[in-house]
Amino acid sequence: MSTRTGKKAKLLRPILFMGCLFILIVIMATRGPSLVLSQEPEPLPPDFQITLAELGYEEKTLTSPYDAIEYTLRLPEDWELREGSFFELDFDYVYNYIGTLEAQPALSFFGDVIIVIDGYRQQTFSIRETALAPLRLRVTLPIDLLNDPARRTHSIEVILDAGHICRIPHVASLTIHPTSFFSFIYDRVPLVPDLSRYPYPFYQRAFEPDQVRFVLPAHPMEMELTGAVGVAAKLGDLTYGMIISGTSDLELTERLEAGDALREHLIVIGRPENNEAILRLNELDALPLPVKERQLSLASQGPAAVAPGGILSYTLTLTNTTQVSISALSLVDTLPAYGQMASCDSACSDMEGEVSWSIPSLEAGEAFKCTVELRLSDVLTDSVVENTVTLLDAMSNPLNVNTLTTTVSTTPLAESGSRASVSTDEGYFFVHGERGVPENDGVVQELVSPWDQARAILVITGLNNEAVHKAAQAMSFESRFPGMAGQFALVREVRPLP
Repeated sequence: MSTRTGKKAKLLRPILFMGCLFILIVIMATRGPSLVLSQEPEPLPPDFQITLAELGYEEKTLTSPYDAIEYTLRLPEDWELREGSFFELDFDYVYNYIGTLEAQPALSFFGDVIIVIDGYRQQTFSIRETALAPLRLRVTLPIDLLNDPARRTHSIEVILDAGHICRIPHVASLTIHPTSFFSFIYDRVPLVPDLSRYPYPFYQRAFEPDQVRFVLPAHPMEMELTGAVGVAAKLGDLTYGMIISGTSDLELTERLEAGDALREHLIVIGRPENNEAILRLNELDALPLPVKERQLSLASQGPAAVAPGGILSYTLTLTNTTQVSISALSLVDTLPAYGQMASCDSACSDMEGEVSWSIPSLEAGEAFKCTVELRLSDVLTDSVVENTVTLLDAMSNPLNVNTLTTTVSTTPLAESGSRASVSTDEGYFFVHGERGVPENDGVVQELVSPWDQARAILVITGLNNEAVHKAAQAMSFESRFPGMAGQFALVREVRPLP
């Protein structure tokens, strides 16, 4: 009876976590103004018009002698405006003198309507009649300002300036109608993935609803579920009115195979072998840090702990697990930060920051062993160092990677002796250039969706549960991510803020 109860609890646990994620997604989706949209909204046409009313603005009256209103405009990140884009202001104007008839001045100029975009005056219209109804003023949009990638939000200010008649008793008003509209002619340009700008481009607040769909494994681990909840919570904290939903990697695959259009951004969470979406992106060469299948067996052994300034002695073992002889292999040991080589086997080559060994041939079942000693800087304290070894073939293509961690501390640790790490010929690893990514690092990657160039994908992954957890933590704690500039970040440690 107890065994059956235990199995039932294990089955219910991921369901409960998925329920928590669903509840959080519903909460995030209901924040901000309500949005009504179809399941698959149509993409915007290359010539697009939108009124002030559709942007959420109501009719506004400016009163003389001086008044102004400012409208906010956000363009989609993948737009590049072309000549011919404009803003058409639909307004009425009425002027009434309220003094004595004998003192009424003869006026031929009642003020200016000034259009200012991003702080620069674009057009001035002079009012020379006591009544204008209706009138449409077309203003050419400055594409150099609106295409500036440094400007995420644009301001359009309409000013009524009648300061020269401020001493004349009068009542005058300019009414801006919400039928005023923007007309855009644009080209689609590729998104520029940059983690330092997160939550952009997932969150743009432009003309389409911001939609993000989390893609989790069909059978997620607890670390993957809790990581998704943390990332979704932080994303909801950073945004306003975003629509967040969830799906599984298998459901996403079914949609892609059915030819369904993906109109939302994606956040993919999980290990490569547990999330089919990561492997599918890898097949399309879309990942900045690609995934490769492991070959042969690579192991390392070294001290579990060391004092600052101490010596690290590593033994590396490469085993040919195939049934054939392999030639022209090499091992490259990427030294830990603040570490310098003290000694190594006579056959090694010492380069800046790396030690390498050439292996002319390796018979089936044969093993190759080598050793290296590193001296740590005494400035490195209370931390963890990673020693990562990459196996390369004759063309310098990575075949496998192995990472061994050692704790550096000024105080004696309960953990002592040696530590071992074995990377078999099964599973996957990430590659950066010609080197393997350290196995324990969390991996965060941002890329343009290969299925929709107007959408981005955030991949939060790692080779083990701990690595996925670190990557998710990195996207859950901070509100700004300046240290993550570019398309990817390797998360070695996540320390709580003081």
